[in-house]
Amino acid sequence: MQDTAAPSLTGFDVPQNAANVSRQGPFTLSFDEPIAPSSLNGQAIYIRDVFGGSYACQSEVTGDDVVVTPVADLPGDRPFFLVVTTSVADRAGNPLAAAFESTFLTESDT
Repeated sequence: MQDTAAPSLTGFDVPQNAANVSRQGPFTLSFDEPIAPSSLNGQAIYIRDVFGGSYACQSEVTGDDVVVTPVADLPGDRPFFLVVTTSVADRAGNPLAAAFESTFLTESDT
């Protein structure tokens, strides 16, 4: 039987509008099925700030989760968006049913 069902995002470990979030991550996205590692690239899942700056991150599939880790520390005390686009796909090639965006505020610089 062919898999034709789109994957769905079922959770993100950082609540919407959370404050004092770690500048190093990692951030965990949970899906209802495994995601194809080949669908994860700089345009599929990314972090941007309120000024439009993008921050490089690495994404790794672990079971039904994708762990997103910034390559370098994010600036402190700044609002960020974690964005998941519909180019994320399951192992059968079905794209994510809906894009996702969550906002958080990083902890202050020390």
